[in-house]
Amino acid sequence: MPGGSTLRILVADDDAVSRRLMEKILTRSGYEVMTVADGRDALDALTHKDGPRMALLDWMMPGID
Repeated sequence: MPGGSTLRILVADDDAVSRRLMEKILTRSGYEVMTVADGRDALDALTHKDGPRMALLDWMMPGID
């Protein structure tokens, strides 16, 4: 990314194994990874001023789908 900053990616999945696997793969690829386990936390992260620019989202989530 311009200026040397790392792309921040949100991984939102209620399955802990899937969430950890995606986090590990993305971190090894050089991305900054943020993880959440429910839809409300995903929405909060994505609407935050400094929130992630990309997201990998589970389709069915607790709280909000």
